[in-house]
Amino acid sequence: MLRAAFSERRPYQFVLLVELMVIGVYLVSGTAAHLLHFGGLGVYVVANAALTVLLAVVLTRMRWWHRVGFRRADGRTLLWVLPMCLPVLVNIYPGLAPGGVSRVAGFLALALMVGFVEESAFRGLMLRVLQPRGVWRAVVITTALFSLTHLMNIMAGETGLQAALQLLYAGAIGFAFAALALRSGVLWPLVAVHALIDFVAFLQDPAVTVPRTAEVVLDLVVTVVFVAYGLVVMLARRSAPDTARGGAGLPSTPPQVPGAQAGHLVAD
Repeated sequence: MLRAAFSERRPYQFVLLVELMVIGVYLVSGTAAHLLHFGGLGVYVVANAALTVLLAVVLTRMRWWHRVGFRRADGRTLLWVLPMCLPVLVNIYPGLAPGGVSRVAGFLALALMVGFVEESAFRGLMLRVLQPRGVWRAVVITTALFSLTHLMNIMAGETGLQAALQLLYAGAIGFAFAALALRSGVLWPLVAVHALIDFVAFLQDPAVTVPRTAEVVLDLVVTVVFVAYGLVVMLARRSAPDTARGGAGLPSTPPQVPGAQAGHLVAD
């Protein structure tokens, strides 16, 4: 199952296995956390720590670290990634409550794991496996899976409106990230931006409540901006060399945790 040959022969089955791995680890972690009386944050930490190890093993066994995009990036590539930092500014808007050094360090470690897990799974393995079947097909399928994975947040107590908004902006962010992964051929800058978005979201002040109308407007603005930017990147890619050709190359929102209020943007 872990061999690259399987992913090439049966790419859709491979993508399904990766998706089931992500969902399965979350479900197992949630069950274990319930039995051990852990909170939502405990579930998220355990799940992403386990997925970090599993995905590292998969990438190593397949020898795909370089292929999915853990390689050198030039300055132009980094400039294309900069607009993806928009959710960071949105998350700073309500105010931050960093707390002590240990809290900041813990959330930074968690954010880095989340960034690695979700970019490696969706914009790394899944996207690259499906790319030979068509670029647009690969982007649409991985974006849909990335967005639908957020339905797990309903189990964390989110309302229907919150879940719907997350499906929208997670899909928009996933679409733009996938477009950038294909255009640039590198993945680690997206891991870094993804981690930064979540890190700031984790540090939001839980005492501040954003008005529901403002929350909805911000989510919709981010959704429109990222869909538009993803389209621009995809169209620009047509006139640019395919840096990923030949094998080189390269919004789920976590359960509610302290410092990441419902509706505030996270990349995953």
